Amino acid sequence: MPGWAVVRLLGLGRDRLERLVLAIAVGRVLLAAVAMLATATVGPWGVRSYAAAGMAAGLAAWWRADGASPAGRSAWAAAAAAALAALGLVFAVAGRNGLPAADGTLLFHGVDATNDPLVYLSIARQFIESGLPLAYPFTGGASTTSTYLPYGVMAGLSAVGNSLPDVVFRLAPSIDAVAFALGAVALVRRLGGGSGAAALAGVLTVAGGEPSYWLGLLRSLGIDVSAVDAFQFFGPYLFAFNPVTPAMGAALAAVLLMAGFSAADPARTRRAAIVAGLLVASLFETKVFVFAPMFVALLALAIWGAPAATRRPIRLAAGVAAGASLPLVAEKLFWASRFAGRDLTAFVACPGCVPRALVRATFGDGSVSFAEIEAFRIGQLADPALWPATLGGCVLVLAMALGARAFGLGELWQKAQAADPGAAAASRWLGLAAALGLGAALLITTRPHYLNGLQFAFVATAGLWPYVALAVARAAANRRVAVPLLVLGLAAPGAWQVWVGLGAAAPPSAAVPAVDLALMRGLRAEVPPGDVVLEPSVVAHPDFPSPVAWAAGRSVVLTLSSASRVLPEYEREERHRQVATVFGRGDRRQALRALRASGAGWLLVPKPLPLSFAPAPELEHVLANPAGDLYRLRDAAPAEPR
Repeated sequence: MPGWAVVRLLGLGRDRLERLVLAIAVGRVLLAAVAMLATATVGPWGVRSYAAAGMAAGLAAWWRADGASPAGRSAWAAAAAAALAALGLVFAVAGRNGLPAADGTLLFHGVDATNDPLVYLSIARQFIESGLPLAYPFTGGASTTSTYLPYGVMAGLSAVGNSLPDVVFRLAPSIDAVAFALGAVALVRRLGGGSGAAALAGVLTVAGGEPSYWLGLLRSLGIDVSAVDAFQFFGPYLFAFNPVTPAMGAALAAVLLMAGFSAADPARTRRAAIVAGLLVASLFETKVFVFAPMFVALLALAIWGAPAATRRPIRLAAGVAAGASLPLVAEKLFWASRFAGRDLTAFVACPGCVPRALVRATFGDGSVSFAEIEAFRIGQLADPALWPATLGGCVLVLAMALGARAFGLGELWQKAQAADPGAAAASRWLGLAAALGLGAALLITTRPHYLNGLQFAFVATAGLWPYVALAVARAAANRRVAVPLLVLGLAAPGAWQVWVGLGAAAPPSAAVPAVDLALMRGLRAEVPPGDVVLEPSVVAHPDFPSPVAWAAGRSVVLTLSSASRVLPEYEREERHRQVATVFGRGDRRQALRALRASGAGWLLVPKPLPLSFAPAPELEHVLANPAGDLYRLRDAAPAEPR
């Protein structure tokens, strides 16, 4: 509603459906900014005051006659279909996670849909308590250069009375996925498509899968192939819980604004250009993998290729995006230099590395080896023996990334040449960003999570669905059934795998008993914010983050193997050795020395992993629970071991 008030004040959007899309995009930025400011100053009541005032302003703007044309029942029906698909995706993949069973046990389903949100939840808890810079509780609370906007939104939604698990697993993903789907609906309507095409675009955007299922046909030719989970980067799987969803939603909102650029109303166009530029800048603090292609494509369009009638507002939007992005980039570089960049995502030029790895996984046992990526040097490309594997890998990745979306390329080209300068400019922008995203996915990888570079392709995999819907509608109007059938055949199997295989039918991946949660509540009451706890999750459950981080909101020495890769290898191994030494069966002196060297002031001992040495007198017993015990490390020098 605060976003609606701003959009109404600026006169943006031709009807209320477009204004709703823009209002959510603008409102997310406003909420994040207010939450970050309130966290650093007055606390949660500042967010609540903003929410009350913003709701009142938004409702007043909603009911006032504002000059926007009605969207019509068919448009709202298309929006409803898209929203239902978005909600279905969220609740199939992530929405069941973190809900208590009858005995109070928290159940989680699906590894990615569990671990990623718990990482976000842990950082959000730290942010609410400590403010900026963000702390990374999985490696001792060191500052992180992670993007801020998603955590500001989580903090804001939590401040008005929502529990953080509900925010992370259900509320924020639902808002983001619905807004993303509605953006596709509004864009198709703005480009001249009917309600049927708009509904199809919204549904495909959050449900259209990638075509790796059909690789199984090669088995009939005697070729052994494996299912590779990494291809889900090109499907809707991450849209149920990842910040790529609000980023793509904001990107489509900016594209929608550009599609409305008009020489007939220069004042409104200028305002739209400024807001579009600010939305692009906000992508840097939401998802860098979306920001980079969209920002570079906007700059390129401003320099060359924009329709004459839109050249000035596009240059204004590019200038605003660049100006607003510079301080954000500078701030990240400052923290990266101050904290040695230990958790800064490192983008590495590695042409064809990930495609080659995926080819070997597809025609191997399905596992992706990063050994070649880690050893790769640019000079290796001079070896002609590497070219066939590189070319084959790139073709495979492009085929998986495009899939059914390839049927939208023709429609994209036509709209880019349209007589309407706004529609032409918007299509050129999205098409160029898609090409840049695909290129980056082929050429760039990221450390320490090498497959994350594939996320660059999201601007292609998701941004092309509206044009696929337009192509299907055109084919259906001409009674050509081949295109709809091919789109369905390529998109449906991957969607089924996400919604059912990785979603609704995914078995429980973790369970946290009620007694463990009670222990976390006690730990939170005893351990001051900023203190570090040593506990054994990294050796006992290396693929599941410690509840100390996400349930108690306190930092631990080391947990979650994938998250710990942000540390330099030598430090990661040293921390792992320290935890293993404390909970091993070795010498008491060594265990106490390892505990002190870890920097932890507290020791959590679960009942299944008791200490092999007597804790007193160096450790003070402060909390007992059927699930475990909490000790505080005394300041006195350790006594001789017994």
